[in-house]
Amino acid sequence: MGSPKAGNHNDLYEIEEVLKEILAFLEEAGSLF
Repeated sequence: MGSPKAGNHNDLYEIEEVLKEILAFLEEAGSLF
């Protein structure tokens, strides 16, 4: 059961990247309003 740890870390990294993209998108969208 050691592999899920590495998988979870990878998922967190991917989620962090997605959140950064969403935040950047919201900032751009916010400047339109």
